[in-house]
Amino acid sequence: MSLIGMHFNVMKDRYITSDCDAVATVFGSHHYAKNPEDAVADILKAGTDIGCGAFLYRHTLSAIEQGKVQEEDVDRALLNLFSVQLRLGLFNGDPLKGRYGGLGPQDVCNSEHKELALEAARQGIVLLKNDHNFLPLKKGVDLSLALIGPLSNNSVKLRGGYAGNWFNDLFLLCMWLLIMQVVLNQLGFGLKHVKLLCSLFSFVSALKSKFTLESISKLYLAM
Repeated sequence: MSLIGMHFNVMKDRYITSDCDAVATVFGSHHYAKNPEDAVADILKAGTDIGCGAFLYRHTLSAIEQGKVQEEDVDRALLNLFSVQLRLGLFNGDPLKGRYGGLGPQDVCNSEHKELALEAARQGIVLLKNDHNFLPLKKGVDLSLALIGPLSNNSVKLRGGYAGNWFNDLFLLCMWLLIMQVVLNQLGFGLKHVKLLCSLFSFVSALKSKFTLESISKLYLAM
């Protein structure tokens, strides 16, 4: 089923929103669209009603002027959005006096939400098929390991876009080395310097040094 079909069936009487800045990435990061107006046209015609961010606000009018988006496309998106807001009573006087006006910090991350998040994590676990009993790694087996692709040397991408900043790149590299220690120990190798290297984490962080996987690997191998 196309997104439009889903929109008029599963999403009937509702609206579809993008992830934050997702419409902008259609053009700016993924380069799926050649320009901002094409990105606006693509997502509106696919069934998205509103974007999280200012991208639609900035580029929808120019998309209409260039003939890439029709006013009917915008009307359809606004109808979906406003119909939900009307049902929620957001236009019935002061929103703070409405049904949801009392929501506050106490309603965020409460026990019910935590339990739901935990259950979602439980149901979202993906188990490896472990074909041919490859795992666990066995000692004495002639085996080669490889990290392939640009993300193997990108500590920022290893933690994802919403991970926060409670650690820095060196911490992640230390964790990577500890993981490799476990793997190599399974194969009969020992890495005695990893814990010493990671114990220097606080000191090096104070110096605000920037490390890459390549530089810290060279440091490790030289020890």
